[in-house]
Amino acid sequence: MADAMDAFKESFLEESTELVDGMEAVLLKLDFANPEVEDLHTLFRAAHSIKGNAATFGFPAIAAFTHQLESTLEPVRQGRLAMTPELQEILLGAVDVLRAHLGQARSGSALQPRDLANEATTLQELARLAQGTAAPAARPAPAPPPPSLGAYQIRFQAPLDLFRRGINLERIFRDLEKLGTARFWLDPATLPPLDGLEPEDCHLLWNIHLETGAPLADVEEVFEFVNDGANLAIKPLDEKADRVPLLGEILVGSGEVSPHQVQDALSRQANIGDLLVEMGAARPEAVAKAVEQQQKKRTQVEASTLRVATDKIDKLVNLVGEIVITQTMLAQSAQEMATAHGIARFNEALVALERLTRELQERVMGVRMVPVEMIFSRFPRMVRELAKQLEKDVNLVMEGQATELDKTFIEMLVDPITHLVRNGLDHGLEPVEQRIAAGKPAQATLSLKASSRGGNIFIEIQDDGRGLDRQRILAKAQEKGMVAADARMSDEEVYALLFEPGFSTAAAVSDLSGRGVGLDVVRQNIRALGGRVEVESRLGAGSTFRLVLPLTMAVLDGLTVRIGTETYVFPLSLVLESFKPRPGSIQSIQGDRHVINLRGSFMPVLPLEAVLSLGDRDGGREGDDLLVVVESDGRRAAVRVDEVLGQQQVVIKSLDTHYRKVQGISGATILGDGRVALILDVAELIHLESSPLPAPV
Repeated sequence: MADAMDAFKESFLEESTELVDGMEAVLLKLDFANPEVEDLHTLFRAAHSIKGNAATFGFPAIAAFTHQLESTLEPVRQGRLAMTPELQEILLGAVDVLRAHLGQARSGSALQPRDLANEATTLQELARLAQGTAAPAARPAPAPPPPSLGAYQIRFQAPLDLFRRGINLERIFRDLEKLGTARFWLDPATLPPLDGLEPEDCHLLWNIHLETGAPLADVEEVFEFVNDGANLAIKPLDEKADRVPLLGEILVGSGEVSPHQVQDALSRQANIGDLLVEMGAARPEAVAKAVEQQQKKRTQVEASTLRVATDKIDKLVNLVGEIVITQTMLAQSAQEMATAHGIARFNEALVALERLTRELQERVMGVRMVPVEMIFSRFPRMVRELAKQLEKDVNLVMEGQATELDKTFIEMLVDPITHLVRNGLDHGLEPVEQRIAAGKPAQATLSLKASSRGGNIFIEIQDDGRGLDRQRILAKAQEKGMVAADARMSDEEVYALLFEPGFSTAAAVSDLSGRGVGLDVVRQNIRALGGRVEVESRLGAGSTFRLVLPLTMAVLDGLTVRIGTETYVFPLSLVLESFKPRPGSIQSIQGDRHVINLRGSFMPVLPLEAVLSLGDRDGGREGDDLLVVVESDGRRAAVRVDEVLGQQQVVIKSLDTHYRKVQGISGATILGDGRVALILDVAELIHLESSPLPAPV
């Protein structure tokens, strides 16, 4: 029973989080001059749903807060209170308070003092607006809930003919909630066995805990039409006898302080981290690190669940049914293998099984796919706040939110995209006066776009700001000794310098508009997902940062090659071409390094056996080699292999988990013949090539 209740609570938290996200999205797109009525109804319904569910699952603080929120939204949807920018700000603050409450409910921890203070302020503002709309002549605003001066334990069994009488139980419970804070528990004790269940009879029994200042008569009146004298028991509770009253309750009861003063005092209480710092028991940076670690763990826990559309599950179930039938066909045809007919049926069933297995793989992968909207929905609020803070006029455009991405990617992509959006806002977009002076519209545009093409997901963060200054980036890199003074580099290679660790110093921030700050971390995170970052920019016109990601981390389209006696896999998305070099076209430089001129462009030739310390290959004679040209982060290289075996989809297995991290290798897979093949980390191989080569084994 406890497990079932935990599952219900988790479902409540997930649904409430979605409702809160939906409220924020509606608030951010509101047209104050002509708000859509349906949007206002959506806001009210969301608050109402959260309130009802919170009361059911035992979260009275959330129920009480959403009760006030609902009271403010009611006159808004009825047109008696205008939706203004001020109200929008207050409601966005309410969204933040609800998120804090849901986070607290999920972790079981207490609200932070800052959240308590925000809640108190928001409640005051919501109450002020709700009271300001009181219109006795038309319809009085709902009265605030009475103070919690008493409590009742109610046991209520619904009449057996409740459905036939057309009585709405929800309305009864809603009237009960108007008296105070109510919590409901359904008691399954009266449910009959399934074979004795009459669908038209109601067998529901409820235990209800009601905190209210209302007299007993008011509580009994709620059940007036369903009380047959035997199905209702209302027991006033003497709270003081059951538990030790809180200090604040005693002081409020004696009239010494007001509830608001108690709430204010609670908001000033220091959390455990601050107290430990004050005691000298912990360093502030250690506490900050612990809080960050706690938040990461919380995020991981939140990301560990997956909600799947029913139609996806239905298709999987149908597919499994087809596989079972095919398996039966195989078994039957195997018994008839002695005949030509049996062999034909066996081959036919084998082809069907192959098709179904491939389809099953695709559909199971599809279960993990979620829309990119889960990431994008976080940014309208952030862009709005940052633009206001920076005093910039920014229009956020989002496209392709329905594009689906592996669930694993969602949380791992939030930080890199957030970093690029903040950079675009802070450093990419010019202030209004500079845009007007440059002949641009005063309102800047920041775009978030997602699309899928050729087995990859593309996420673009694009701005129409000042763009990247190639000459300044190159000059700064030369100043720091990262490139030679006479280096001739393409735009891709110059922009790739922004992602080098340490490129952005304080001086670089002022000279280069801070474009390089932390971008090395962005590239590192995207590489960890098996993707890459591309940059396009035009000075004065804006920049585009493009994240190219595989559809999923579990399966990879690869190019298999043979080097010596071993098979390796290149991620196909990073392979440009393969060819057999002409004799003498590979030239030696600096003794042990080689380059090749490919259509006027020189690129290094990677001897994989030396970079990975593999030892000598069985081939190795010039003229027998094949070169596979790969590209990562704007840098190209030709990798020398013995044979190109072909393209195939491979299932990625983590090498770190089963063995250890190996430089130049991103994972492993099992081939059709049962052998293990290593998947090459192209970006790291190119980096290793520029480092001193290890001595041959």
